[in-house]
Amino acid sequence: MAGEGGKIALDAHVVSYHAARVERLADDVQVAIDAANSMNLMGGAFGLMCSFLIGPATTVTSFAKEGMHGVEGVLRESARELRAGLAEVAAFEEHVISEVRELGSELGL
Repeated sequence: MAGEGGKIALDAHVVSYHAARVERLADDVQVAIDAANSMNLMGGAFGLMCSFLIGPATTVTSFAKEGMHGVEGVLRESARELRAGLAEVAAFEEHVISEVRELGSELGL
């Protein structure tokens, strides 16, 4: 994000919070996956008159679970990437600070 004077400003706390929120969203998707896995469409779930719906409902549920697994994976990977990016920025910042201090020492500052 552009800060004052067109400089780039990165608030580590905001990025960390966002990564944690993304991770919580992935946890919520996992809860939905667990709920879908606990469904039982066999036997009398639809009753005798609607038993023909078991096949299509099972297929739709399978596709939904597959999609949710994909979303969960993307969310977890996004949280990891946010944290990794933040760590890289922090490491680079520390490197720059160290170099500037070393240069200052060499110049007698």
